[in-house]
Amino acid sequence: LYPPEDHDNLRGRYKMPLICIDPTDKNRNVGAALEKEKFEDFIFACRAFLKKSSEKFFFPNPPKLLSATELKKELDKRGHVVAVKFSTPKIIEDILYSQLRSSINSIASQLKRSEFRVMETAIYSDNKNSYFIFALEDFELPKIKVHLGPPITIPQKNQDEFANKYKKYKPWVDNGRWKVEIPRKFVRADDFLKEMLKKPDRIGVGSYIIKQLKKKHLLVASSQQLAAEYKGDFAKFLTAFLTKKKAWEW
Repeated sequence: LYPPEDHDNLRGRYKMPLICIDPTDKNRNVGAALEKEKFEDFIFACRAFLKKSSEKFFFPNPPKLLSATELKKELDKRGHVVAVKFSTPKIIEDILYSQLRSSINSIASQLKRSEFRVMETAIYSDNKNSYFIFALEDFELPKIKVHLGPPITIPQKNQDEFANKYKKYKPWVDNGRWKVEIPRKFVRADDFLKEMLKKPDRIGVGSYIIKQLKKKHLLVASSQQLAAEYKGDFAKFLTAFLTKKKAWEW
């Protein structure tokens, strides 16, 4: 066991919400697979239990699955939900979930950099398949975007370089800065993801996830496609994700 004075060092070493040292290996955190969101759910559940105790906190009812109409309604309410499905790599859980989390964060960052606003992300994984889920505020962007150029206070040579580079798009000066309207490379989120997932090793995806994505993956980008995947434990997970109901609230 580590003495209390070492606890701050442990928090610096292990970037996880719960640190539980393996009794057989002091360098391994057996709580590494615990997601921050799940730990926060546990805290929320404890507070809810103290307010109103119930057996449902320990023996929850299964989620009531949505009808096709209800599913479409929830999906429409959430904006645009896109998922990436792939085979779960056969590795130990703490490595698996670490790579799943880092990979979905990397993909979400790429979406944001291309101005697709990500409202929420989620991960589902079982022994067979894993899903990355993205709730987007915008699925389709304007075909044109404003690209900011240099301020007019910099040397004229640099301004001329910008103006000549984008000459065919008719750059102009607005509020002391060069601007130009240029076509977007990707207008739709699914087209962007298709391109990104062709070379997942270039966008910060974990090594084991890269292998699975390169073997085969399915981009689920419409309500109809998500409805086709809405079965088994994934359906229960997606129901909770869409409705925001906690396990003890069913």
